[in-house]
Amino acid sequence: MGNKQCNKLSIELDDARIKDISNRTGLTKEQLYLMHKDFIKDCPNGKLTRRMFTKFYSQFYPIGNSKSFCKICFMAYDKDKNGYIDFYEYAFVMGVILNGDIEDKLKLAFDIYDYNDDGHIEKREAEKIFYSIFEMYGDSLPEKTIKNEVERLMKKFDTDNNGIITEKEFIDGCLRDQELREIFAI
Repeated sequence: MGNKQCNKLSIELDDARIKDISNRTGLTKEQLYLMHKDFIKDCPNGKLTRRMFTKFYSQFYPIGNSKSFCKICFMAYDKDKNGYIDFYEYAFVMGVILNGDIEDKLKLAFDIYDYNDDGHIEKREAEKIFYSIFEMYGDSLPEKTIKNEVERLMKKFDTDNNGIITEKEFIDGCLRDQELREIFAI
């Protein structure tokens, strides 16, 4: 990742902070110290900027364009909305990915898809996610195909037919449908 985008703010872990992060994530003390070491090596001030996040993430999708998807993920991971991901936020996401149960992973996926952070997913958010995912893989689908897929998902998830998908509807829908669960669980 490199560290040219970092500002001056070092982060040190003490036993109390490690214990708190471990309790919240299920990560062991050893895992957290190793993660912290790598995190600080890449960004010595403890701030992972969106630019750095995108640069790092893009390495996994060299054929496509992952900028849009990275922006959406970054917004979900930056819980305090201060413009960077600190180690605590990073550890939380890694804890969910490594140790979270299916509901934890689906909650994280919902947070990503609810990119405007209003507590529900609207059609336009779902369409933007679809576009960004296909763009990330270097694929493109006709707008009509994406709109049809979004409509299909809205019908499956939006059980009260109010035009939005709540976190509960999203999780329940994924838990009922193995294909959706595999797609959306991180």
